[in-house]
Parts: sequence; C-alpha cells; structure tokens
Amino acid sequence: MQVQVLGAERRRRWSYDERAIEKRAPFHRQRNGINDAIMIEFYADQLEKEKSDEVQFAFVTHNDDFSDPAGDQRNPHPDIASFFSQKSYYSINLGELLNGIAPELLENVRFELEFAEDEPTA
Repeated sequence: MQVQVLGAERRRRWSYDERAIEKRAPFHRQRNGINDAIMIEFYADQLEKEKSDEVQFAFVTHNDDFSDPAGDQRNPHPDIASFFSQKSYYSINLGELLNGIAPELLENVRFELEFAEDEPTA
C-alpha cells in the first residue's frame, strides 16, 4: 500500500472563511469549526486534484459536525454531501468502511489478532 503525504494549498483558505460566514458545516453550531473546516476543505481539494477514477478516497470521522444533523448520522451533512460519490466515501466507522471496500484488509488484521492471542505468554 502506498501512502502519500499531502499539503494544503493557500488558495483554500478563502473557502474556510466562506464556510464560517455562511454558517455551513462544520460552522453550523456555536463552537469554532476552523479545524474541521480545514480538514473538509483539504479533503475537497484532494478530490478535485485527482482525476483518475481508479483512486478512491474515504473521509472517516466520529465528529458529528460532519454528519447529517436532521437524519442518519452515517450520512454526511448536506453542506458537504456533494464531496461524496462512487470514489469518495463518508463513514463514521472505519471497520464497516473497510469491510465494505477492502474486506481482505480486515481479514489480515483478524488473523494477526487471533495469532497474537494464541501465542503463549511468558
């Protein structure tokens, strides 16, 4: 598996400000959401840059600021729902996501956990 470290671009800063002014998620609540806004705008920037349909993205969070406030928490907030499609997944549960898109990864983890449990302890 390849891992790529990505950097945010300066031009995205205005998107954070616009989100705050318009009170769009994650600024739809009273607390300051700049950290959350940076994350979701960075994610959107990476989606925009990647043109290949072969590359898949996933945004996994337990932070309910990103979830639909009037419905199922497993769905993204309507303000960010457009970021998610066939190649971009939204999830609040990493295990469920991996089981759905790459079950072999979970099988490897299960095997390692079971193997570690079977090893005798000193």
